[in-house]
Amino acid sequence: MGNGQSCTVEYQANMHVVIVGGGYAGCYLAVNLLKSNFCKVTLIDPRDAMYHNLGAVRAVVDEDFMNNMFLPFSEMLGNSFLRGTVVGMDSNQNTLTLKSGYQVNYTHLVIATGQQSPFPYKLSGEFAELSADKALNLLNDYRHELANSERIALIGGTYNSVELAGEIKSAYPDKEVIVITEEDHLVTKRGRPVMQKNLNDLLTQKGISVAYGESVCNLDEITTNKRNDGQVLRTKLGSTIVADFVVTSLGEKLNNEFYEKVLASSLTPDGALEVNEH
Repeated sequence: MGNGQSCTVEYQANMHVVIVGGGYAGCYLAVNLLKSNFCKVTLIDPRDAMYHNLGAVRAVVDEDFMNNMFLPFSEMLGNSFLRGTVVGMDSNQNTLTLKSGYQVNYTHLVIATGQQSPFPYKLSGEFAELSADKALNLLNDYRHELANSERIALIGGTYNSVELAGEIKSAYPDKEVIVITEEDHLVTKRGRPVMQKNLNDLLTQKGISVAYGESVCNLDEITTNKRNDGQVLRTKLGSTIVADFVVTSLGEKLNNEFYEKVLASSLTPDGALEVNEH
């Protein structure tokens, strides 16, 4: 057993940890490093607030929940937050370049940029630099459009689609909700068949339809994330599905643009950074 004495680590004046990405992992690390008073810390993110993306599926049907979706970085990190988009890095000079041209030097770099998902699941792509106020307006508009739509189609059998389908049906039991997936399963192939059966049974009990083995052929003609009554989705098997509101969840893309060339030798085949056992 220990003697109960704590170990005090001296502040490392020559150390500067720069964290790129203000998601759950980046914020957790930044907050804990600041609490330890171990070194200088800077977190860089293109938005002014952390987006609680795990709660997005609830936020689009629950106004009170929606209003608590953002945590300002300034409140969390104070002067250790820098708003900006990293567009380049020099690993020899330990320098990052922001879109504004501003450069940041580091001794240690943490890349926590995560991946992109379609809105509303994440604020990425065209929404990556939105302020919390503008993003909240976007979510609120989305919530109203969804509330005023009677037939909802969710394209992609991902966990996002399944969760959103459940939230919509719980908030609006009378709406027609269908999940369309080209796979023969939902969420994942891993797990025992009984898991898929139980999941399908739960959706059926809530009145949610699932079209397995189907993909939408005319997606480029379809308005997504906005009410457009009577849209006709045509599938590869020749069926048609009419929807007033369409949401896509078709894969995710890594946010690796600023480092994919510089760190090309350290990337996995799918573009992720290789890591060791630590």
